[in-house]
Amino acid sequence: MSKTLLSLLIVGVCCVAQGQVPNAPSATQTAPDAHKDATQRGMGLYLGSGMAADEHVALSTRQKFGFAAWNSFSPLTYPEVALIAGISQADNQQPTWGQGAEGFGKRYGAAFADQAINTMLSQAVLASMLKEDPRYFRRGHGTFGQRLGYSVSRMWITRRDDGTRTANVSVIMGAGMAAGISRIYYPSVERTAGKTLGDFGILLATDAAWNVFYEFWPDIRHGVFRK
Repeated sequence: MSKTLLSLLIVGVCCVAQGQVPNAPSATQTAPDAHKDATQRGMGLYLGSGMAADEHVALSTRQKFGFAAWNSFSPLTYPEVALIAGISQADNQQPTWGQGAEGFGKRYGAAFADQAINTMLSQAVLASMLKEDPRYFRRGHGTFGQRLGYSVSRMWITRRDDGTRTANVSVIMGAGMAAGISRIYYPSVERTAGKTLGDFGILLATDAAWNVFYEFWPDIRHGVFRK
């Protein structure tokens, strides 16, 4: 199974799990109330479905770290990481780790570290330093192709804290840094430039897949769950 297909499979599984996610804060709320509500509800599950494309409420540094921490350690993270580790073990990736419970535990730990490091670097540390907004803002209108193209393009384009557009340096740089750091805890045979670039691509593909999910999930939720 390809790594890109794995990323899309993870998103598909999480779609079902997120069926009971509470609605995002309304765009009509005042800025302090919107911040408080989003934080209390779990900002990692905030899909932006209640915020219009032309409205923007900036996050503080503290809120960015809270946003990233929720995405790193939310209840949905553990089954997601277990799925990654299970597929990795089935494909006998990192063969020096072996099989059985011990091998699975090592793969689970590495997969968890991968996602946590990438998320904290991209959505908290770098987003705060570069004054970029780590959230995804839905387009919510237009044809399927237009919305798909928009969601993928958010990998390269994001918003600053003041609402203006900018290159999404935090996501690109964060994925690259996370891929490099991961060489520390992967087997020595995987500490190559090719493996690092491969993991960098996987992290970006996963982020892009989640953007697509964030764009279309409210429509699916409405159609399937009537919410």
